[in-house]
Amino acid sequence: MIGRGLASGLLLLLAGCATARGRPVSAPGELAYRISGPSTPRAIDVEILRVRGGPAAFTFATPGAVERVRAQLEDGAFVELSVPASGELDVPNDWVALRYRFSLDDVHRWFGSTDLSWGVASQDELLLPGAAWLLRPRVPLPDLTATISTAGPAALLPWEPQSEGRWAVSSQQLAEPGFHAFGGRRCYLTVGQGRLEVAVLGAEHPLGDAALCEWIRSSAAEVLQVRAEFPVTRAAISIVPVQSNEASPFGRLLPSHPRSLGFLVGSQAVSEDFAKDIVALHELLHLAHPSFEPKETWLTEGLATYFTEVARARSGRQSPENGWEELLDGFDRGAEVSGGMRMDEVIREQGVAGRLRAAAWTGVWFLLALDLELRRLTQGLRALDDVLDALGNRPISLAQFAAQVDALAGQPVFEAVFARQRGRPAFALRQDLLDALGVHRSDGKVRFEEAPRAAEREALMRIKVRPNR
Repeated sequence: MIGRGLASGLLLLLAGCATARGRPVSAPGELAYRISGPSTPRAIDVEILRVRGGPAAFTFATPGAVERVRAQLEDGAFVELSVPASGELDVPNDWVALRYRFSLDDVHRWFGSTDLSWGVASQDELLLPGAAWLLRPRVPLPDLTATISTAGPAALLPWEPQSEGRWAVSSQQLAEPGFHAFGGRRCYLTVGQGRLEVAVLGAEHPLGDAALCEWIRSSAAEVLQVRAEFPVTRAAISIVPVQSNEASPFGRLLPSHPRSLGFLVGSQAVSEDFAKDIVALHELLHLAHPSFEPKETWLTEGLATYFTEVARARSGRQSPENGWEELLDGFDRGAEVSGGMRMDEVIREQGVAGRLRAAAWTGVWFLLALDLELRRLTQGLRALDDVLDALGNRPISLAQFAAQVDALAGQPVFEAVFARQRGRPAFALRQDLLDALGVHRSDGKVRFEEAPRAAEREALMRIKVRPNR
């Protein structure tokens, strides 16, 4: 598999202070990663040099793509190491260099296809998730530092470069490496306080690079319909064309500091397709909410999905009626997939294969009810938007999220809204809420009527006037 016919290549520098086969290293470690490529189509060659100290325990976070690593020892000898299925590799304590090749052709041969989980190639350019190709210290420690250098096509990594083709990163940044683009063309966008660096890979799209960059910029601008300021100061975004008439068949935000996103774009898509696209907005909205530890997929996917429809209505890209139609259609799909399961059961099974859609739309339904209740209790002065502004995108627990909601409401509201629904079939109370809001649907079309909570309905999808802080 990968690792055969290793070629010496570009240097990538990493630093690592961990343990050597469980024994502590006396001084902070420093590693140097050299990356060359794509010097051959669809592959990069990686060399890791031990500059000072450093660990002997490494891992591929997404194992399976690299089969062998070649280690050079202090006495000049070479040892071939097989990477186990776990991806966790122990190397000799006296290693000085590690070398391997990551090849998308090998990934394709072993796993059947390549996508944003493993990486994609266009001509001689690559977009790779760091978790797939990056052999990194198994245990990130505060004293672990790293420098990364590349040669060949210009690389776009999530981190701010020290100089052209050279980065200095921390152990924690290596643990969440995000996307890495090798090659392509660049555009630089400013949205609020945020700076977006975009790599456009492959042959130029029929609409041109400027149109693709404007698609990203306008989608990012809609995030400001939800957050008072753009939620990050920097993000690296990569775009790769594929054969499709969809604007973006798939997009993904990967954990990294700063953040990084990857999008597939349809080479046959036209301007109208990009104008209707929601994939870019949805993924960019993931920048706008906190990350949860432990993961709360029902809530994070719910937040991005909910605010996708709200933001598009607030920006004027769709009418409020269309926004409600999208929400109601989603509730129908969620109810069908959940099959009568209670809301708490759906949430409990959020990680089970095939349950993501039910969990996400259960999250949307809960967040709609929570947003409206927060607005009602504060006479429209506070909303779910304010919760996101207060929390930012730092890691928090579900309890901390709930506490922030309650603090803005001035009374316990998160648990009250949750308690009304958790023991019932998911979406069971939706008709009661829609009646109170004056939202009705006939022949697939939404119409609004006068109702006790019509003012909350109207405020939900228009730009909010925020009180002075």
